[in-house]
Amino acid sequence: MNVTELYGDYRVQPEAVVSIHFYLTVLSTGTQNPILMSNRYTQRVPLKDNRSGTLANGLQQAFASILQRYEVDLDAGTKKLPKPLTQPKSTNK
Repeated sequence: MNVTELYGDYRVQPEAVVSIHFYLTVLSTGTQNPILMSNRYTQRVPLKDNRSGTLANGLQQAFASILQRYEVDLDAGTKKLPKPLTQPKSTNK
């Protein structure tokens, strides 16, 4: 995960701005392309004033919205992946 934007934009209409780039990778070194998914999200939340607490709440709302969108995309994207190899269950008692 790489946070690329995290700020309050007060130029026209005050907004909280958050941009995050998520990467889902394979940890195996034998893979040609270790990146399975790469998703970038930007969310802007209007602010009612320029107080620091209002900005903090706006950033929190923006981050929560991005996480909800990523959760949906992650669920859809991982359904296309092959099932992992599993170890046989041990019968030791």
